[in-house]
Amino acid sequence: MVTKHSHPECNSTNQLEHGREDASFISQNNPVSTSVTVKEKVECDEMVPCRVCGHPCSVCLKSEYPRPSQFPPDHYGYCRKTRTIGTMTEATDNGIMEHGDIVVTSVKKISHTLHKEVRSNINESHGKRNPVNGNEKHLFDSHDDDANENDDDNDEVSSLLQIKKFIVFESCIDDILNCLTCNICKCPIERSSTIKEYRGSMIMVSVFCPDGHLVKQWSSQPLRGEIPVVDLLVSAATPFAGQSYTQISQFANFMNLQIQSEKAYETVQREIVLPVVDHSWNVMQDHIFRKIKDSNCFLRLAGDCRYDSSDLNASYCTYSLLEMETQEIVAFVNIKVTETDSLSKMEVEGFRKCMLYLIEKGFRIEILATARHDQIESLVTKEFPEIDHQFDVWHLEKWVRKELLQKSKTTGCEELSAYIKAVCNHLWWCVANCQGDKQWLKESWVSILHHVLNEHSFEGEIVTCAGCSHENLSPKEAREKKWLKRGSKAHNALKEVVQDKSLLKDIGNLSEYCNISNLDVYHRVLTKYVPKRQDFDLDHMNCRTAIAIIDHNMSQNRDKKVDMHGIGVYKTEFSKVVPNMEAKPVNNSKLYKWVAVLMKLCLLQSQTMAIPIETVTARSKGNIASVQPQNKADVVSKLRSRFKVVYDQML
Repeated sequence: MVTKHSHPECNSTNQLEHGREDASFISQNNPVSTSVTVKEKVECDEMVPCRVCGHPCSVCLKSEYPRPSQFPPDHYGYCRKTRTIGTMTEATDNGIMEHGDIVVTSVKKISHTLHKEVRSNINESHGKRNPVNGNEKHLFDSHDDDANENDDDNDEVSSLLQIKKFIVFESCIDDILNCLTCNICKCPIERSSTIKEYRGSMIMVSVFCPDGHLVKQWSSQPLRGEIPVVDLLVSAATPFAGQSYTQISQFANFMNLQIQSEKAYETVQREIVLPVVDHSWNVMQDHIFRKIKDSNCFLRLAGDCRYDSSDLNASYCTYSLLEMETQEIVAFVNIKVTETDSLSKMEVEGFRKCMLYLIEKGFRIEILATARHDQIESLVTKEFPEIDHQFDVWHLEKWVRKELLQKSKTTGCEELSAYIKAVCNHLWWCVANCQGDKQWLKESWVSILHHVLNEHSFEGEIVTCAGCSHENLSPKEAREKKWLKRGSKAHNALKEVVQDKSLLKDIGNLSEYCNISNLDVYHRVLTKYVPKRQDFDLDHMNCRTAIAIIDHNMSQNRDKKVDMHGIGVYKTEFSKVVPNMEAKPVNNSKLYKWVAVLMKLCLLQSQTMAIPIETVTARSKGNIASVQPQNKADVVSKLRSRFKVVYDQML
């Protein structure tokens, strides 16, 4: 948008004085980086070219190019130029970059930047880590041939990120511009002689004096290619902060703050942010895979899904696999509801795709821990019989607690409520001490039926399960304890839960003591970047899920927070499970240094376009929906409603 207050006419006298004009704006206000070298000149037979830049003077420009957007491109950075980017040379006159070695070099440069930055960030934020249980000191392996590349552009990109940005009122800009005077005729500047052009969050100003001399040409921010830097940074920072364009647009509208349009935002997402995030996740995943293959160990995985909605209207199911030794996410897949026949099959399909992906990569899976899911259990038995399928202890304990709580509310079973916590603790103790012995685990679990009757010595098939493992109770403790009576309604209700056929069948799948609670932590992080009840297409779902995984993996094994005396810091929370107040240690705050790395890569991608733009839609064949799309008018015409008249008027 251009705001033009007036168009002063130039005269012959002013045209003869163009040589004395101050052209400092060419070097001081050029929005393109200083590495840009102008290669061509605009020659005019009728107008004497400027002695500084080779273009006609501002007076001649004003009569020939009445709008700022029509100025010769060199003044705005849109000209043909040779831009040196490390070892790359890019001709941007037609917007097409040469392929071949240039693209390879560009990708290697971006990868080297990712290697270098993430490695330094881990060294600063995490320090030395256990190579088995935490992030290694060198997360990404760099190559010697990349280490010697030119870092000039990295320094320029770093300066764009580190420099402070401010929100400035337009009236304050006008106050500064009104203080200018013409260097030729020394006359003051009139507000009506100022021409403004708006592009997203950037404002470009051309100040003329009443006689038509160009006094100043200024822009509020530099350009990266043809994109204002702030627009690029805002578009990249929005998904990195877990926000959406709708939120930042509403925020900006409330303040009358100028930002880029939604179309420009989506263009940056498709061409810059999505390729950078996909490339970064691939680099991280390759490092994790190399680390696993170098250790020559079997995989111990934990898997769970998350729906993008808490009801039956979910559109996506995100299934993720976590490596239990390092607590890092190693694979994920987003399943759209149209890919399966029903909502319940989305989790099974996501699980199958993740498992087949890892098996195709050549990994050997020893243990797989999931929730207590019958369809997944059946799938593992049929298609992956060599894998030891384990259940999460918490999910089984949750079922036991729910059943006991429900039975304790019936008449005559009130005494059972006092044993709910003890029975659940007994399940955790049995799993923690079974050492992989499924028979011992089963008999030890059933022994709770004797303990609640004050029977601590009993017969069992295994010698170690012939009695309770706790110390002998004192006579006082035995008298004060409210024991259940054999054959009572409360004891029979407990017996129904403990000896439930499905529970006894599944309890053997707890022998490896697998706890997938860290997946719940990851799902809370995922909710930040992929909020529920917000619509995203599959490309953005994959991008935001990858961002959440990068955040989760980079935040593992943080040190516990301590005060100035070296004493650990704790927070108190109310637990609905106990229910009681519980103390939990506080971790050090996240540093989010990976965000700065991805922001740098986005700036490099905007200039080089080295990472190819490939979307899920481009890779998919045909429509994934089982029903072909229909004309909107035909669908609306079939609507049966008492408001049909309104819909007819809309057509």
